[in-house]
Amino acid sequence: MPFAKHLKNILPYIFAEINSKQDEIVGLGLDIINMAVSTPNRPTPAGIV
Repeated sequence: MPFAKHLKNILPYIFAEINSKQDEIVGLGLDIINMAVSTPNRPTPAGIV
């Protein structure tokens, strides 16, 4: 089934692009700091819960 022509004008999903670049950098052996939301390294403090 062919895709509609206007679908070619949709920009790439930005977060997929960022993840791709991130993977390239990590693949080079470099460390990066991921400041993404929803990647906590500690549990939510009890006062917030």
